[in-house]
Amino acid sequence: MKWLWFTFIAGAALAQDIRFTNTVATFTNLQSVVYSNVTLVRADLDGVVWRDAEGGGRVSYTNLSAAFLEAWGIPTNRIGIAKARAERKAVSDALYQARSLAAAQARHDNQVSRRTAKAAEDAVNAKEAEKQSALQQIQVLASQIEAEQDRLEHLEAAVSDRNMLRTDGGFDFVPATAWQKLKDARKQLQNLIDAYRRKYSTH
Repeated sequence: MKWLWFTFIAGAALAQDIRFTNTVATFTNLQSVVYSNVTLVRADLDGVVWRDAEGGGRVSYTNLSAAFLEAWGIPTNRIGIAKARAERKAVSDALYQARSLAAAQARHDNQVSRRTAKAAEDAVNAKEAEKQSALQQIQVLASQIEAEQDRLEHLEAAVSDRNMLRTDGGFDFVPATAWQKLKDARKQLQNLIDAYRRKYSTH
C-alpha cells in the first residue's frame, strides 16, 4: 500500500511543471543548435520552455542531453515520457491528416458527382428542348400547309364560279406555281418528319 501511494505521489510530481527562477543558461541541443544566455521558464512534460529578448520557445527533452536535465534538476525519465507523447501526437496527427484527406476527397468526389449529374441533366434538357423545337417546326409547317391548301381550294372554287358566269370568253385560273409551292412545302414537311423520326424514334 505504501508503495502504491509513493508511486502515485511520484507520478503526480512528475506530471507537474518545474518552475525556474531567474535561471539563465547557455546550452546546445542534440542538433548542435546553441541557445545563448536564455532564461529558463519552466520544464513541462514535453520539454524546457525558454525565452530571451527576441522571443522564446520550447526545446524537447528528446533533443537535450541527460546531463543538462540533471544539472537543471529535471528527472531524466522525462525524456522517455516526451518521446512517448511525441509518438502518440505523431500518430494522432497522422490519423487527423488521413481523416482530413478522406473528407476532402469525399467532398471532391461529391462535387464531381454533382457536376456530372448536372451536365447529364443539362444534356437531357437540351435534347428535349431541341426535340420540342423540331416538333414545333413540324406542327407550324403542317398548319401552314393545311391553311394554304384550304385557301387554294376556296380560291379555285371561286375562280370556277367566276368562269361559269363570264360572258366575255375569258378564263381565270389559280396559278400552277401556287400548287407547286404547296407541293414543295409538303415535301419539306415529310423531310422534317422523317428526320424527326430518325433522331428521336424510341424503336
